[in-house]
Amino acid sequence: MVSDLNLTTGRVVPGDPVECILTFNAAGTSPEISGNATLKGSVVFDLNSDRYQIDPLSFRAQLAGPVLGGRAADLDLTCRVEMDLPQDTVSVKNLKASGLGTDIIGTILLGNVGSAMPRVDLDLDVAGKDLALLFKIIEGEGLSAQLASFSDRSFDLTAKVLADMSLGTVSIPDVRMNLLGASIKGDVQAKRVQTKTPSIKGNITAGGPDLRP
Repeated sequence: MVSDLNLTTGRVVPGDPVECILTFNAAGTSPEISGNATLKGSVVFDLNSDRYQIDPLSFRAQLAGPVLGGRAADLDLTCRVEMDLPQDTVSVKNLKASGLGTDIIGTILLGNVGSAMPRVDLDLDVAGKDLALLFKIIEGEGLSAQLASFSDRSFDLTAKVLADMSLGTVSIPDVRMNLLGASIKGDVQAKRVQTKTPSIKGNITAGGPDLRP
């Protein structure tokens, strides 16, 4: 549930940056977690070319709840957003996010955003301290309880994903992951993913100790 939604903006002049601030409170029940958030952005728009830019865009939230052990947790995100309506593209550049012991950096490029089958170019680096905590927030006590039994719950992931739903292709030319003492690397190629007869090929190499806690 979202409450106390408030939006303020500076003077709107085409071609000049417009400062926008959005604040709100939010609460969830599964898991039980609540917090307040602030979204800030400096928006530049060109109505003649239908191109828009938000630079910088920042988001900050402070969360609390039993799942966090009664302690407040900060979430922070900054990036640059560019929207080109004639080209039907949206790009998220210089993405940096941190929170819950996890850091994310990367770039996201979206094409055909006005269609039901967009194109996605994703390049991300993710590193975290506690995989069990993330799963506890996402899906509850099931898998997170098993992960919590591992002494080392840190993880990191580097991946590049190229997906074009209009062509039904997904390419992951390089993925590298370390978690629970194991390392995984490889590549995956998929075709016809939008059909009932997809084709998936890949080369995966995994190494590490017995993963039983």
